[in-house]
Amino acid sequence: VLCLDNRGSANRGVVFESSIKHDMGHLELDDQFDGVLHLIKQDITDEIRVGIYGWSYGG
Repeated sequence: VLCLDNRGSANRGVVFESSIKHDMGHLELDDQFDGVLHLIKQDITDEIRVGIYGWSYGG
């Protein structure tokens, strides 16, 4: 299980939170995708056996 606080997540500081200002839906999605690619490259999972879910804004 990978639980990732992507850019824009709350309680990480103003710079971290404001990185998605006026551009929601791009950087945070890139972060999630990069997290999955990292797991694949580390042979922790493969692209066939991946499920993704979210909550709040990411749900």
